[in-house]
Amino acid sequence: MQKVGVLTAKAALSSIPFAALAFDIGQAGVEFANGRLVDRFLDQLGDRIDQLEAGARERLQADDVHQTTADTAIRRLLTETNPRMADALSRAVAEIGKAHRPPTERMEIARALSVLTEPNLHFLQSFYRMKYQQTKLTPAEEKFLGPGIPGPGSIARIVAESMPLTTWLPSALSLQAAALVTLAGENNAPIDMTSGAFPVVKKVLPLGQLVLHLCFEDPEVPAFGKFAVPAPER
Repeated sequence: MQKVGVLTAKAALSSIPFAALAFDIGQAGVEFANGRLVDRFLDQLGDRIDQLEAGARERLQADDVHQTTADTAIRRLLTETNPRMADALSRAVAEIGKAHRPPTERMEIARALSVLTEPNLHFLQSFYRMKYQQTKLTPAEEKFLGPGIPGPGSIARIVAESMPLTTWLPSALSLQAAALVTLAGENNAPIDMTSGAFPVVKKVLPLGQLVLHLCFEDPEVPAFGKFAVPAPER
């Protein structure tokens, strides 16, 4: 708890009930992953706040949107195990905290963070990278797909291969419900929730693109799954 208190102060957080949160983590017996992710999140958020304008820490300590956004991100991390989720969410919370962003925009983004599970963020980033950025495939992706320009079916293959799930439908639908993407079925047919077709993104909406640029310094670098580019050492 002493460590949490120090990191909380560093991250300019004052109103989140961390005592109850730490108790919940302990009761759940989550000591091997989630606790470390929360520590990593708070540590990085504090470092990022130090890089903002003078007086940012004091401003954010009195900022309800900052407190709410950080609370959303921390509770999101309680069901995650990948350290890169802590990295992405700490960057997003710090970026949302910049003084030039209006409160309504910041709350809109904060609500979107609540749906960013690792599979959801991987799904969103994969379609953004290959549908909008004309990005080059990583060597691992190119080896898997073979030569050629990736289309919607190719992107779906990469997503499914890089992070095997029983179904990607809940991830796709939650991103659509949060206004981050619009969906189509295979070959741009309307999505059929009763079929086994892999859901593909018809369009990454402006909020989805903004979220990716908040979470990643370079959204074109794959961060999750089998084909992820290794993160720099901290």
